[in-house]
Amino acid sequence: AFSNSRWKVDFLALVPENLANDEIAALAEIGFTTRPVPVPVLLRDVQSKHARWAMEKFGCCGDLEGLKYYGAALTQYARVLVLDADVLILEPLDEIFDLPRRHALVGTYNHNLDISATVF
Repeated sequence: AFSNSRWKVDFLALVPENLANDEIAALAEIGFTTRPVPVPVLLRDVQSKHARWAMEKFGCCGDLEGLKYYGAALTQYARVLVLDADVLILEPLDEIFDLPRRHALVGTYNHNLDISATVF
């Protein structure tokens, strides 16, 4: 899908600092540059019991769930699209990249999060 895009796209994987070298090599083989980052908040440090429970029950990745937030700090890029690893892109996403710069943050709604424990 990205080969048909009007935009030049860099594939960057935000990974935990302790990711094994063979896993980094596997990401490189499929075109990703890796950016090792510290885990922002360990589950054991989440003070709210409810928040910790929700992260453990509904999140996929435990402590690693928060790595995606580092995407907001990638200011060297004109546009940053943060996706979870379980997303499959079938068509170019140019309409997102073409949005005017006045949009500092654009999000999508995930119907899978329509659960009573999720509040926005």
